[in-house]
Formats: sequence, C-alpha cells, structure tokens
Amino acid sequence: MKGRKPVPTHLRVIKGNPSRRPLRRPPAPARSSPTPPSHLSASARIAYLEIVGLASSLGTLASSDAIALEGCAGALDDLRTSRAALALELTEVGPDGVLVTLAAAGARTYRSGALYRARPEIAHIADAERRLSSWLSKLGLTPVDRERVTAYPRSDENPFAEFSA
Repeated sequence: MKGRKPVPTHLRVIKGNPSRRPLRRPPAPARSSPTPPSHLSASARIAYLEIVGLASSLGTLASSDAIALEGCAGALDDLRTSRAALALELTEVGPDGVLVTLAAAGARTYRSGALYRARPEIAHIADAERRLSSWLSKLGLTPVDRERVTAYPRSDENPFAEFSA
C-alpha cells in the first residue's frame, strides 16, 4: 500500500476535521489471546507465546490478530535460528574429503579464493529483522507504534441489552 498511513480516527477528532467528511468508526474486535497453531515448530511456538504475552499486557491483542502473530513468531524464530547458526563455525567438505573450516564462530565473513564473502547467515538475519520489524509495527509493539495504537476497552456487558426485553 503506497502513500502515508492514515491518521487514526481519535487523532482526527482531536486535531479537527476541516474537510467535514464523515469520520470512520474503527471496528472494536473482541480482545483475546489466541493459541498457537499446531503446525508451528517448538521454537516458533515459544516465540508465539512470548509475543502474545507482550501484546496482551498492552491490551492491543484481538482475536483477528492470529495470522499476524503467526508471521511475527516465524520471523522471530528465523532471527534466533540465524543468529545461533552465525555463532557456529562455517565448514565445508574439501575435494579430498577433509572438513575445512571457512569461518570461525561468530565471524561475519569468510575467504573464498581471493575474495572475502559475507556469510549466508548475515543475509538471513537482515531479512528476519526486516520482517520482524514490520510485524511488530503492525501489532503496535514498537515504541513509535505504541503511541499510535489504542487499546480495546474490556467490556463484558452486552451492547444490545437495552433492546432486549
């Protein structure tokens, strides 16, 4: 989606509505804490529950956020897996069958002939950080986005109670 992000309705009310266009009332989905899907790996499930705990404490989590939580948990799991792989030595089997160490544990580059190359884990980490940042922003879990997101009020009352007799 190109262009600027729309200004939240509550900010448009505060700043005024010079165009006099009708303001949209944002939907207020029911607050809940979704359970992790069964197809997630064990480490992604841990990340999912960690993110649900953070979002639930802010009061911004709704039942419709399950897919976004799944993407965020996958990105966090990929980031942690890539960083763990970077902490290991990079090795390959040489032409004579001997195991050759290309890069020490934690090294960001390795030598391939006359060239120095970045380890593949560096690209995986950059991609996972980009995806994680995007998902966290959409869920309102970054410091800047926390200012833009409003928490859903917890209501246990029936909004249609006055109509039922």
